[in-house]
Amino acid sequence: MESLTIMPNFIIMAEVSNRNYMDNLYGILRCYCEVIANVEHIDSYRITPESFWKGMNSVPDVDFIQLLKDNTKMEIPKNVITDLDNFKSKFGIITLIGDDCLKVKNEDILTEIKNNTKLNEMIYEYEDDLIFFEGDINTIQKILQNDLSCPVKFRASKVKSYILDDGLNHCLVKAVSPDRALKLLYGKHNTINEENLRSLMNYKKADITDEVINDFMKYLITNINKHFVCMIQVSDDANRKAVKY
Repeated sequence: MESLTIMPNFIIMAEVSNRNYMDNLYGILRCYCEVIANVEHIDSYRITPESFWKGMNSVPDVDFIQLLKDNTKMEIPKNVITDLDNFKSKFGIITLIGDDCLKVKNEDILTEIKNNTKLNEMIYEYEDDLIFFEGDINTIQKILQNDLSCPVKFRASKVKSYILDDGLNHCLVKAVSPDRALKLLYGKHNTINEENLRSLMNYKKADITDEVINDFMKYLITNINKHFVCMIQVSDDANRKAVKY
């Protein structure tokens, strides 16, 4: 059920009593918009270029424009759609690589960066379409958004950090998934080893293959609370939160 009304001035009004809004749109709107007001029956938001780009960095898998189209009572004003499409087209032109490098895909934008005195105070080297900088990336982001209307896309690392606690010790391991994190500890941990594999999965030593070890990792993940106190994933912004299985 549609719960949003979008005005030509980029204001979004959401009906608090609408279950779809509270269940499916509430969090996303707070990623892509500025919160203006929360009254008894209506929540009000404003879309800005900065809030839109922040949302694209925070929840990149969401097609926010399509989400608005699917949940708006009336047709979205044409000026809003035009500007949102323009905001979206700017995202990804500049991408952060590592901790100190920006990759620029557009030659005109690259030229504008080279001519911007505020940016060049923080840039120490150019190499083709790569820009190496020192200083606060958030400051650079603000300059790029305000002066060039072009944001930085932050690449989300596929490698995550996991903390495993077995009640006696805890260890930090980096991997692309929880089961691969456990596999890196195989043979090095008092629970994640061949002896426990054979005992828990009823395998003979001669039958243990890499596929069996992978199945053992999946078994441990499925039964994580039986064998460990907890497994915690360290989020990209360094705030810890429990991984749920």
